[in-house]
Amino acid sequence: SGHSPDVSAYSQIPLADGRNLIGNPFDFDIPFNNLSVNGSPPDAQYHGSSGWTSGGDLRKWEGLAIHSSGPSTLTIVPQSGPLSNYKISDRFKNDEWGIKISAKGENSTDLDNYIGV
Repeated sequence: SGHSPDVSAYSQIPLADGRNLIGNPFDFDIPFNNLSVNGSPPDAQYHGSSGWTSGGDLRKWEGLAIHSSGPSTLTIVPQSGPLSNYKISDRFKNDEWGIKISAKGENSTDLDNYIGV
């Protein structure tokens, strides 16, 4: 049977010297203020339609390039409240889409699965 990953398990990521590409696998944004490298705000760059820009939130299904001077640790506080506070309509905007899949078997039930782009 499948399971959803525990968001809190992704709270620390080791960084190598130089630029590290960090992706957000979750369907919610992580505010820039919830990111730190060794207790300080990260030296982060986001690449969008305007090219590279400094800082910014760790957007859902996107990523940041985080520069590290030597080995260090990126600490992430994924959210400030439970995921149940997020409505499905808040998760998908503009040209994004999502499908909720509920599956029931003889001896098991798995009601909350989402696929999205």
